[in-house]
Amino acid sequence: EMLGEVIQGFGLDELQSRVHKVKFAIRREGNADTRMQAIEETLSNIDEQQKEMHPEIYAEMLCLRSRELTKADPIAAYNDLREALKLLPDWPWAFVSLAQVLDNLHMPRGALASMQRAIEIGTGVDKNALTRGMVRLERKAADSKGPDVPPEGIEMDIRY
Repeated sequence: EMLGEVIQGFGLDELQSRVHKVKFAIRREGNADTRMQAIEETLSNIDEQQKEMHPEIYAEMLCLRSRELTKADPIAAYNDLREALKLLPDWPWAFVSLAQVLDNLHMPRGALASMQRAIEIGTGVDKNALTRGMVRLERKAADSKGPDVPPEGIEMDIRY
């Protein structure tokens, strides 16, 4: 049952409904190419007016795409998260995703700072699970020599 059927006056607009269906489908899709195709198609169909009206939807789709790209193209994943965080600067899920991307880019200090920021914000995240993940990142940061060195193609302007 949709909330609009239960709560009078509550309903999703066309974009919210479409994205809800896509998110539902990709959570159940085992094929990465099919997931990515659905995400790309959804992103390309969000126009500027819809992006302004629902920045959270656009940011969420960027985060979903970044999760698909984390290992294959971490620079593109980082850039998606950078754009998502410009839209929603206090969104913990984006900071958790960013921590994973930075870890994949061998930037443990940035990953650790991003994970800490997600915990500080705290809304909608499992702080205990993130704290356990931080232990691993703290070890990596302690073992790495020197500061994090961002690869070419990454503009490090995200505030943790």
